[in-house]
Amino acid sequence: MSLLSIRWTSRRTSPSPVVEAQVVARVQPRHDAHQRIVRQGTFETHPPSRDNSWTDYFGTRVTAFGVTQAHEELEVTFDVVVETRPRPPAGDAPVDALTDRAFSDDHAEYLAHSPAVRWKPAFLPTVAALVSEVGADDVASLARALSLAVTGALTLGPADDEQGSRTFAGVILASGAATDAEAVHAVIGALRVAGIPARLVTGFLADDDSVDEDGLGNVTAWIEIAVPGSGWFAFDPFTGVAAGEDHVDIAMGRDATDCPSLRTSWTGPADHELVTGVRIQHLDA
Repeated sequence: MSLLSIRWTSRRTSPSPVVEAQVVARVQPRHDAHQRIVRQGTFETHPPSRDNSWTDYFGTRVTAFGVTQAHEELEVTFDVVVETRPRPPAGDAPVDALTDRAFSDDHAEYLAHSPAVRWKPAFLPTVAALVSEVGADDVASLARALSLAVTGALTLGPADDEQGSRTFAGVILASGAATDAEAVHAVIGALRVAGIPARLVTGFLADDDSVDEDGLGNVTAWIEIAVPGSGWFAFDPFTGVAAGEDHVDIAMGRDATDCPSLRTSWTGPADHELVTGVRIQHLDA
């Protein structure tokens, strides 16, 4: 069990005054079986704002702010204390369990195309060959091995401004290069084609490897798969390592379009600088 103090900050600066700004944030940790809100989170904005909160279709807490005071800098901070607990194991459901009609129907939206995860018919034999190559007998082992096969075939790098963000999993895999986000979406596409319901989770990672020299981290992402008879199982698609007490879930959805951590619109100059970061302290250390 871990007790974590989390402070997330977003700061946007403009070269001349912004007349009005609207901000939508998804950074509040979830309250569920493996993490508990110990001290309810609080938002602060400078300049002050009016806010409204709701829970979206996927169970993510969303907060919107409206700033009507002219400003050149807008800062939003969120503070919360969370207790995380060990997550249950993935179980050993056989791959054949994925063919159960009731299971597929219950998870249909995580087996289908979504805005950032699509594929063409030519991708199906590619996934079938990978499934045959990894040769796993249980669902969780197959999912992790398939994820590593996809990410291992990709060289990660910055986005190509000319080609934009790609959504077809087969195109991404065939190119041999991808951004982190494209690689994760390609993994989700491969898992869905293999019959494994998969969704994206965004959150905070409370370990020393995920922070910069100033001790600041940021929102990151991992994958959850539905395992027959066991529920959802989370793991890192680049390492295959199961999510643990250092993982703090904040949002989930079919892909990244369902759970952006921050969206901002404003009336004012287009030029701006946006800096976000999260500082996490282990209170039980």
